[in-house]
Amino acid sequence: MNGAASSVYVATVVSVQDELLPEFMTAACGGGTAGKATLRGMADVCLQTLPAASLEGEAALDQLRDSDFCILLVRHLDFVTLEQIRRLVRTLPPAAAHHLHVVICRHQGETDYKISCPKCGQKLMVRDASAFRRAKCPHCQDIFMVPGQSDLIRNELILPANRLVRSVNLDDSATCRSALEAVIGQFREKVEAAKGTTMRLELPP
Repeated sequence: MNGAASSVYVATVVSVQDELLPEFMTAACGGGTAGKATLRGMADVCLQTLPAASLEGEAALDQLRDSDFCILLVRHLDFVTLEQIRRLVRTLPPAAAHHLHVVICRHQGETDYKISCPKCGQKLMVRDASAFRRAKCPHCQDIFMVPGQSDLIRNELILPANRLVRSVNLDDSATCRSALEAVIGQFREKVEAAKGTTMRLELPP
């Protein structure tokens, strides 16, 4: 683990949608399964990816434990994908789960996302403009409130308010770097806040 005073951080990037990993890495640091992003003099972030199929191996768990934080890439949030995401999160070591941040990935011009009807489970593509509006499922005719993508992933993973959920454009490296900057900023704040607490030092008699 690197402390907040260090200018280099280590992040592991995971996703159940493996095609998002190389696209994010290309946008953030030029490609590859591992690379370094330099964030406007703020810090360097060493990024390394872990495909979902590799998460349960001991080497993968060591990698996650050695990371300062973990970034989960998501795109669609239908029932099947959400269950895969929940399984992935359950496999994370406690430290990685505690420092988990979510990045919603889009391409330039994409304005919709996939969810499921809360009653029948039918997969549905909905537009951003439809979020927080009432809609009728074309399959079962049930009327429901369309969830916003950020709110849906936050609620499904029971993420606290201090865990970031950011959207990025995979065709614009600036948005990916901005998301990394936000994660680092919050990580530093948490480290500094922890220093402000008082802990008891116990010594053997």
